[in-house]
Amino acid sequence: MNRGAAALAGLVVGVAVIGLAWLARTEERRAANAPPRETAPTTTGARPGNSTPEAEAPLGPPASREEGGSITVALPEEDARALGEAATAHAAVGAKVKAAVSDARAKRLAPGDLGTRLHDVVGNGAAGGAAVLAELRDERDPAIALKLAQALAATLDDPTLRAQTVEVLEKAPPAARAVGLLALLGRRDPEVVAFAARSFTNDDPEARATAGFLLEQTFDALDGPRASAVLEAARKALADPRSPERLREEALGLIGRAGAPASDVGLLERALLEDPSVAVRGRAFQGLALAGDPARIRIVLERALADERNPEELRQAIRSQLARPAAPR
Repeated sequence: MNRGAAALAGLVVGVAVIGLAWLARTEERRAANAPPRETAPTTTGARPGNSTPEAEAPLGPPASREEGGSITVALPEEDARALGEAATAHAAVGAKVKAAVSDARAKRLAPGDLGTRLHDVVGNGAAGGAAVLAELRDERDPAIALKLAQALAATLDDPTLRAQTVEVLEKAPPAARAVGLLALLGRRDPEVVAFAARSFTNDDPEARATAGFLLEQTFDALDGPRASAVLEAARKALADPRSPERLREEALGLIGRAGAPASDVGLLERALLEDPSVAVRGRAFQGLALAGDPARIRIVLERALADERNPEELRQAIRSQLARPAAPR
């Protein structure tokens, strides 16, 4: 089993952490109860008259033994009961998540109702998040995947589950990342922003678009080399006629920021005047408002205002921008 599959299996079963905790406690008990080791050689002669046979050391937990190439350990009753109860609880949560998703796939449950049921089952517990992550990895219906991502997001205050989410999604098919990345929205952990950067620079176009959306919220958390790589990937996406609309939008969102170089401002201007998508032109306008020199972009904004392709909502935003006084030099 490869590392990603092992991580996913551990999440679904949900008992690995409990098992490790029990093993640690077992080792502590064994160390506390073990008889002292002899440090001097023993004799086989007669014991002194006033001596008595050595008392046996108190028994600790049953020792491990090897059977058929594997190690088995006899669990103390209280630990066996706790482990069994935890496994049962994890399995119950997983079964409820599976049942809810199955109902949604069979159209017995609307996506909105799926979100409600997942919230009721999962809450903000890591156990529920593990079950949701297992379903999200293989879900291909965007509406269902979105509800799974939303439910998972509510559980990701657990740093271990966040790290597992990164690992599982990175090894999942691109379609899983295209929606699953949304579960990590706003998270600023180094491994999360690095994962989003890797996805944006080298992934399926839809997954790249979602990664770009995440990075717009956390761009300042990127280190210098990764930030440069992300911006260069955004420029290449805008130059590639095969880039889908969503990717062009998020690429513009990344380069359209205060302090953008003149070359990036030029890309924003071109998109505002030439892109066939209203959504992309709207994102280009937003970027220009943040990055462009007011005096320079005025001519571009006036041309966009006269463009009859632009809806009234966008034209009104342009008018408002043009009405603002120029910043003092």
